[in-house]
Amino acid sequence: MLAIATAFSGAYTFLRFKHKIVNKSRFRKIIKRRLSDSAIAAQRIYGAGILCIMLVIGFGGIFGNTLFNSSVASATNNNIEQWTIANNMDTLLLLQEDEWAELTVDEKLDVLQVVANIEKRYLGISTDLNVGADNLDENLAGYYSDSTHEIVLSLDRLENGTAHEAVDTVAHESFHSLEYRWVEAYHNANETDQKLYFFYDAMVYEDELVNYTDGKDDLYGYYTQSVEEDARAYAADAVEDYYQKIAEYLEENEEGEGSASYSSYQLNYNDDETVSLCDAEGNTVAGPYLNIDDDGCPDAYIYTDMNGLLGFMAADGSQITPAIYSNTTYMSDGIAGVKECETGNKTESISFASN
Repeated sequence: MLAIATAFSGAYTFLRFKHKIVNKSRFRKIIKRRLSDSAIAAQRIYGAGILCIMLVIGFGGIFGNTLFNSSVASATNNNIEQWTIANNMDTLLLLQEDEWAELTVDEKLDVLQVVANIEKRYLGISTDLNVGADNLDENLAGYYSDSTHEIVLSLDRLENGTAHEAVDTVAHESFHSLEYRWVEAYHNANETDQKLYFFYDAMVYEDELVNYTDGKDDLYGYYTQSVEEDARAYAADAVEDYYQKIAEYLEENEEGEGSASYSSYQLNYNDDETVSLCDAEGNTVAGPYLNIDDDGCPDAYIYTDMNGLLGFMAADGSQITPAIYSNTTYMSDGIAGVKECETGNKTESISFASN
């Protein structure tokens, strides 16, 4: 931008001095005036150039650092509960490598924004997580900017890499956002709570984030930082979880059209903050309830009735148990650990619910 300003200033000066001076008696005054005019013009041109640079930087701070952005909005507190793997399986099926290879950059970013929204809900991140892509160093898959709450992916890798790699990067960078939130929670805690073992990682994270080791200067130092080791470990588990859930869904659908599936029934979040289970036509088959937890066993959801008690329902909305429990585990192989609450005397006993 400044180079362009220099070129314009030089061109203006050249044009000012190009005209022939007819009145020789005023030669010095005319030269001084032309020099003064050229200096003033140069100041204005450079000022305009600097203003343009500041506007570009300002827009970058407001709208982000990326060339490409997703058309899918970041999850908000009002819709956070809808961002589960089960609720978004139709989109996540595009993470199959044969499907992924056919997507445009914009379409890939939309899928990965859904992944980021799921991560935001799962990790409990309070800030936005916006996914975009830009031209990055060839050795950089992506990075997280906490000032703009952006996950910036390598445009080249997004175009030419695999879906597995893209999900790994989004999960990795999402965990970096969690690390920043962890540090914030540590500073918001009182002095007594700051001594909790829970906050040990936060102190380590803060030191490493403030004194971050870049891989360009020290690859080993970068690789062995706790912020990076923990993010890598989390991302590996996350990728495995996504593709395991996709495989389970595909296997379930191969068993026959009559079986309940992730896509046959969907959760609907109502305006009054209740949740209902609906069929493919949008008809309510169960609810409304205070909550329906579909993160555990895909065949047995935990629902919370309007009195705050818990029960189990099948994926098609049919009731497995009434809502009589104060606490439960997820169901596995038809068995779940529960605490049964008798509203009369508030006594609790350990029992099991079987599917």
